[in-house]
Amino acid sequence: MKKIELPIIMMDYNDKEIKDFLEKNNIKSKIVGERGGFAIVELKGILEDLKKVIDDGDYGWDGDYEEEWIKDC
Repeated sequence: MKKIELPIIMMDYNDKEIKDFLEKNNIKSKIVGERGGFAIVELKGILEDLKKVIDDGDYGWDGDYEEEWIKDC
């Protein structure tokens, strides 16, 4: 199982649709702190599921952090 920490910038983490999206993709998540005025969420799951979530344009991060987080995994 891999994990990554990402900022929550353009989404409401408490939104039910986002929670359902993460659950559907077998991703566990929790808020772990704050950095630069943004909440930081920790995502845990297998690499393929994390990639799907981070690449998603509707509920994810639209691939913005792919290069950064792939190095950490």
